[in-house]
Amino acid sequence: MKKHALQIVVAGALVAAALVLRGRSPGPGPEPAAAPQAAPQAGDAGWLEGAGRRASAWVASVFSPAGNEARPETPEAAVTALYKAAERGQDDVYLDLVSGDLRRSLLSAREQLGAEAFRESLRRSAAGIKGLAVTRGDQASPDLVALDVELVFADRNERQRVLASPQGNTWVITSMGPVEMTKPAIPYGTPVFQE
Repeated sequence: MKKHALQIVVAGALVAAALVLRGRSPGPGPEPAAAPQAAPQAGDAGWLEGAGRRASAWVASVFSPAGNEARPETPEAAVTALYKAAERGQDDVYLDLVSGDLRRSLLSAREQLGAEAFRESLRRSAAGIKGLAVTRGDQASPDLVALDVELVFADRNERQRVLASPQGNTWVITSMGPVEMTKPAIPYGTPVFQE
């Protein structure tokens, strides 16, 4: 509730600031004489509506769960951001990085587990990751990119096929295939040279 109140206050402040900067004050009263202009002015319903939409969009981008995170500009960046969000237990950011059936499934899991248990399961899933390699695979379709993801742990490696698609000016994960685990011949952290 407090979060929404803050968003409303900030949006109102932005609209008021925009009106002041335009040299007008909100509310009824005589309009100062001005030369006719084609662009809508403060006080015009169209201008105020547009300013409100712009303020709301800005507030949504700043205060959305993923608003503090950079939006992934590549499929590879989306995968990296997904694992960072999991490591931090940022469930809202994590969910913003997925879409479709995968998102619905994860939302259902969060609802069943409860938010805190879901965040903890995300943290556990990313605990112990020593390295992350993302290789672009085949172009599954014009709007779908396949990525081969390999996670390196101290005692094992995990490989998984991930599909990503563009959504507006960002990329989201639409599907995650089954995990294939392998035990490396030489465990992570083994010295390469004897001293």
